[in-house]
Amino acid sequence: MQSKPDFHHNLFSEIPENVGPRLATLRGGVAHVVRPPGSQSIAEAEHNFISIMRAPTQGLRSAIGGDRLHEYDAEVGTIVITPAGMDAHVVWQHTREKATIVLPASVLQELAEQERNGGRSELQLIPFGTVDPWALHIAELMKAELSRKEGANELFVE
Repeated sequence: MQSKPDFHHNLFSEIPENVGPRLATLRGGVAHVVRPPGSQSIAEAEHNFISIMRAPTQGLRSAIGGDRLHEYDAEVGTIVITPAGMDAHVVWQHTREKATIVLPASVLQELAEQERNGGRSELQLIPFGTVDPWALHIAELMKAELSRKEGANELFVE
């Protein structure tokens, strides 16, 4: 069996352990997160974070790669991307439910090279409030998989 890369020791360092189930795979990880009102700051994210809202969140305030907070209502399926190396800050007034996919920069580069025959790629910021139905579908599948009483299937999550 292949051992997990070194990045796994801190893959979920930005996601508190008590907020929901998670699973690390050979290439990254996914967590189903439910958090009460609060805030969070990330200084130069070590990994790429892709969060997909599974419940609406009114009055979400976010800043990614800058100091200016943007306030918006996050509908179900809203996707938020925090690229590796960027600062992020988010404040929320209501309980928030989301799926978060964590991809180390090296894994994203490997995937880009496979898809683009050697080309370089990086995650790009998208407008706050962007809804992505396909991402929501993936979030629903990941929540269901992480909730299985027999445990999540690592190959499926991968």
